[in-house]
Amino acid sequence: MNLSNIKACVFDTFGTVLDWRGSVSRQVAEVAKTKGVEGDWEDFTDQWRGYYYKWTADIGYGKRQYLSIDYIHRIGLDHLAEEFGLPLSEEEKTSLLRAWRHLDPWPDSVEGLVRLKKKFMISPLSNSDFGMMAEMSKNAGLPWDAIIAAELARTYKPSPAMYLLGPTLWGFEPGEVLMCAAHVLDLKAARYAGLRTAFIARPNEFGGPGNKHYTADLVKADEDDIGSASIIDLADKLGA
Repeated sequence: MNLSNIKACVFDTFGTVLDWRGSVSRQVAEVAKTKGVEGDWEDFTDQWRGYYYKWTADIGYGKRQYLSIDYIHRIGLDHLAEEFGLPLSEEEKTSLLRAWRHLDPWPDSVEGLVRLKKKFMISPLSNSDFGMMAEMSKNAGLPWDAIIAAELARTYKPSPAMYLLGPTLWGFEPGEVLMCAAHVLDLKAARYAGLRTAFIARPNEFGGPGNKHYTADLVKADEDDIGSASIIDLADKLGA
């Protein structure tokens, strides 16, 4: 493994840098409590995330036209609110959509990114809108040098156009950019586009093996350039 030519690190954000499941389920539960409705709000959140995965993947593979993340999240919320018996006004739905902009970072994220920033250019490479990523990053205190969001490519991962945004906007060769993510399929698609890859383990992204939706990747693929247990561990291994 020779990563001496790496100039920038780009990050998957949902799940790799930020705890979407714990953050969103907590906010949904708070709304449900005010309505007097009981339910499994972690399951609600997992299914809500499922709409995101399905629609963004279809767009990334060219099966659907580009739609904003807020629009995709609204589709999921409309279906799930009805399914879980959670009555929400239009104003309440609009407010709850913003739960995705208020996600807690994993405990190692900010410290690890601050360290990496001293040696590399760093940015998200995320299936999100620019405004959403800007607000999400500000709320979580993420020290990016820039924001790279899917809105700029008008598509989503796993489209190669998404991964090539980083090298293109930074002015680097694909092999000079390290894609960092907790998801092996994300990293596989990044390698296909010519980027180097770093796996970051997030075994609790889906709560644990007891969750019927549990799909966390636990180990890096053989093809990944580096594997790490956290962003701090990644900084250690990159000498940052």
